[in-house]
Amino acid sequence: MKKKKTFYDYFNTAPVVFFFAIMIIAFSFGYSLYSTSFAIDGGGYVRPYSDVRITSVSLNSTTNGGYLNEDMEFSTHSFYLNGTVPGALYTYGTLIADITITNLSSTGVYITSFNKDSFSNMYMTYELRNLTVNETYIPPASEHTFQVVIYYNRDLITNILGLVGDVVSYLIAQNLTNITSQFTVGWSYLPNHNLTINTTEPDSLIVIEHNGEVIASGTGNFSGPIEENAVITWTVTKTGYLPQTGTITMDGDKVINVTMQTAVVYQLSIHPTPSDATVIISEGGNELVHSTGNQTVSVYDGHTITYTVKKNGYNTETSSTVINGGNQTINVTLQEATPFEGTFTNTDLTVPTVVTQEIYKDGYYLIELWGGAGGRGNLNLNSGLGGASGYVYGIVHLNYEDTLYITLGGNGESTGTNLFSSDISCVGGANGGGPSSGGGAGGGGYSAFGVNVSSINLTDLNDNKVLLIAGGAGGGGTRTITATAGSGGDGGNITTSAKTAYDNGIIYNGSNGTTTINCSNFPALGGTNVGGTNSGVATGSGSLFTGGSAIYLGGGGGSGFYGGAGGGSQKATIINLYAGSGGGGGSSYVNQNVLSASSYTSNLVGTNPSTTGGAAIITYLGQTI
Repeated sequence: MKKKKTFYDYFNTAPVVFFFAIMIIAFSFGYSLYSTSFAIDGGGYVRPYSDVRITSVSLNSTTNGGYLNEDMEFSTHSFYLNGTVPGALYTYGTLIADITITNLSSTGVYITSFNKDSFSNMYMTYELRNLTVNETYIPPASEHTFQVVIYYNRDLITNILGLVGDVVSYLIAQNLTNITSQFTVGWSYLPNHNLTINTTEPDSLIVIEHNGEVIASGTGNFSGPIEENAVITWTVTKTGYLPQTGTITMDGDKVINVTMQTAVVYQLSIHPTPSDATVIISEGGNELVHSTGNQTVSVYDGHTITYTVKKNGYNTETSSTVINGGNQTINVTLQEATPFEGTFTNTDLTVPTVVTQEIYKDGYYLIELWGGAGGRGNLNLNSGLGGASGYVYGIVHLNYEDTLYITLGGNGESTGTNLFSSDISCVGGANGGGPSSGGGAGGGGYSAFGVNVSSINLTDLNDNKVLLIAGGAGGGGTRTITATAGSGGDGGNITTSAKTAYDNGIIYNGSNGTTTINCSNFPALGGTNVGGTNSGVATGSGSLFTGGSAIYLGGGGGSGFYGGAGGGSQKATIINLYAGSGGGGGSSYVNQNVLSASSYTSNLVGTNPSTTGGAAIITYLGQTI
């Protein structure tokens, strides 16, 4: 095979030749981009019939030790694979090449042949993946990648092994690790039939679809080839005219003459009750009217119209109608909205429960919020208890059309019921509870309440959109046979926890996890306005919305505004005295715009209604308090 020129060789060629080469490359690139789709602009443009070619040959990432030479060559139908396939005594190397064929023509093609033109190494063979002759089909305007896998012929390698005992040395000595090869791919085009669409209004919009995808669109008449037996849906539209559509099978040349008919204009009236409700009438995303009271618009016959009627204190009504040969009057009576109230609980400790709701009745709402509890170590002992859920509450004024967002974290996973620890890891509760590693329980996840948000993040919190966060509790440590494990710290509690000031609210600090004489060097601090730390677990610090990870026998940190640290284990000289400290609790948060509920304490439930994680209770207080 002739040697391929390098990039630098071209700079030694006459400048004129180099200039024309660059121009050809630029033209080809632009042509390929332009030719990937139909265009209709008073006539028809279709991709070239024969624009199919091999466009890429590259080494596959799953290759086992083999590599391709850098001077890979390919043309329209042919490609070369020149490289190395290393040998080994027990695991044989492979060379896997990806070959991409791009079809920019207007018709699909079938791969009809795959020929080996040359193959230099008798000890190797090849197979194809993702390509079957006479079955592999490449649709128009798409590409297909298949693999050629080159590997040693196992029977021949076995024979060599029986003769010389060292396959690798033999292959290298005989220069049998290299391969040069050439392959040719053949394809055939599906037959085409010509589709012509003529309209009486030359500036009508024509849209042609095949298998649910638009293959041509634009204004003007259309004429171009379409695959044989393709099922084509065509639509012709123009403002002020009735839309025309149809479906045909391309079993021969087709000519469709479309006579556009002027659409009659009719009146659509929306009459709301209450009479001062807002009425919005739209067509195809274009808003025709947005005002209060009775509304009337002129619309073309056959067109679909969407309307929305809404008012503070009432449920919003949205529907659509098709104008069908006459004027229409639609009376819409809104139903009075009930306040959004209820008890919502986490249902899966590893998956947060998310509640979203648009508010139709504004007013003051009392919100109670709990985070997830910490998991418990050694379930049948009084050692290694999980911390209690964080708890916050307050009054929030919700406006009409606000969208509230609640996410409820899960409890940390508890360890088994054995009297001594098992070497297992427990997951933290949903929403950032810290995991354990090797025996301790998981930390609980946070719960949060926000308005007009779709997630919990620091930016929205600082923009006063995240109003309440209830921290998760730390997981309990676990113990070996006679030791005593520490317990998890509680999540921040509005009534009992120490406070830390924040720019736009108050932070209620998470409690520290406890230690015992058997794990005194591993105190896991609770989250505050920073993550909790553990002087004995360098990697166990809590962070924003995330509890810290524990190490052997320690409990995971609870998450929160800032998470508590994970616990750790003191290594005693006697195995019976191994034990882990509890994880720190996550901090809780109340935004400055949340009103005090001191006058409404009798409305509070105060006890977490969930057994698997966090919870929220929403109670409507009225439009005034």
